[in-house]
Amino acid sequence: MTVFLTQNSVVDRIHRLILMAFVCFFGFSAAPSVEADTHTYSLVSGAGDSDNSLFEIVGNQLKAKASLNYEDRVDHQYYVRIQTDDGNGGTYSEAFVITVTDANDPPTASNNTVSTNEDTDKVFAASEFNFSDEDSGDTLSQVQITSIPSAGTLYNDANTDGVVDGGEALSNDDVVTKAHIDANRLKFKPAANGNGSPYTTFDFKVHDGTEYSASSYTMTINVTSVQDAPTAANNTLSTNEDTDKTFAASEFNFSDVDTGDTLAQVQITAIPGTGTLFNDANTDGVVDGGEALSNDDVVPVADINNNQLKFGSSLNRVGRFGEGFPPSSRRYIAYVPIPTR
Repeated sequence: MTVFLTQNSVVDRIHRLILMAFVCFFGFSAAPSVEADTHTYSLVSGAGDSDNSLFEIVGNQLKAKASLNYEDRVDHQYYVRIQTDDGNGGTYSEAFVITVTDANDPPTASNNTVSTNEDTDKVFAASEFNFSDEDSGDTLSQVQITSIPSAGTLYNDANTDGVVDGGEALSNDDVVTKAHIDANRLKFKPAANGNGSPYTTFDFKVHDGTEYSASSYTMTINVTSVQDAPTAANNTLSTNEDTDKTFAASEFNFSDVDTGDTLAQVQITAIPGTGTLFNDANTDGVVDGGEALSNDDVVPVADINNNQLKFGSSLNRVGRFGEGFPPSSRRYIAYVPIPTR
């Protein structure tokens, strides 16, 4: 009585593959009644049984309980001992070697979180995609963007100028090669003044040169808020002859994209060519000692709100109020406190 295996090799990573069927027969042509015996099969102890626990027999089929991985064994082989019983007291056992042939394992990756500052592009490195592969020697070949960010722009900056030129913005399923990533071309540009943690995400797959990862992974992007400089705007004001002009804070046209930031002080970068700009500390309308302002002097908003910032024209001087200031001095630099973020 002999046991034959219909297949003694299996492809890497096949789970519960039917490896073989058993055929049991007598080695002679006589005794046809014996050939009709019903045979049963079992895994038994003995020489060559070291991997019996990894298999099971269902009917006349040997099945692996879990995927057989080529990389798990140095010799890439598994060893079982099988016995057949003819139901009439006849038994026979034999050891078998199942060889696992190599197949490409798909790569894997993992989710990641990266950060950049507000109004600053994030330049991606290949290592940030967390490529991994069981196959020795396999490396990241390319990345497929399976879902683009919902805010900002993910782009392949072909000329590396930091500008999203025509055709550079990525769409779903676009591919970026590792060579382009290594050349600092894969970038994310947040919307102007945008920030948040998280700010946005995109999904991706990795490729090992043969196939993509089975799953998509998520890249989360945090954008850290930074202090934006305030802005103002030129303005033209009027006052009557021989009458001081008292400034209001609103007349400096302060503006700031940072929520909650307000005017803190005004720096005079160039004083008027005629008349006197002064901080009237005692609000008596007289330019007392130390009250006349000079270039680069600072006036807190509290002083402006207290009606202390004034301009006194020369006696009998008539003209547009702005004419008292040099053209380059009709702008005011406003400063705000920088909050702790």
